Amino acid sequence: MSATDESAAVWVRQQSDLLYNGQANTLADQLDRARLSLATPDAQNVLRLEAGYFRTHHERMQYRDFQAAGVPIGSGTVEAGAKQFKARFSQSGMRWSRVGLQNAMPFRAAVMSQRFDALWKAACPC
Repeated sequence: MSATDESAAVWVRQQSDLLYNGQANTLADQLDRARLSLATPDAQNVLRLEAGYFRTHHERMQYRDFQAAGVPIGSGTVEAGAKQFKARFSQSGMRWSRVGLQNAMPFRAAVMSQRFDALWKAACPC
């Protein structure tokens, strides 16, 4: 690994640590400082946009706090849930009209979130 590659890896690791520690605004400041050393306007614009993203979404990037609260910080849980949700509606031979699918989705969501009984009681208070 060249010295440039190693220094880049160190810089990225430092920025990753900032992000994990909930310091997205500090990371944005680092990107702004790095932007000043870039030669091309296109490269500068990319870092400007990225810095803006981190500033806009810093409240959603409190990863250490989320992890301490037991909230998953990766997308795997959501992606797995979406895959299971979709699987029920796309099994072999199934065909759905748009209206039929829209009517069935709340029930599937209620089953998957273990809230079907409450939904049923609200829909049919017999």
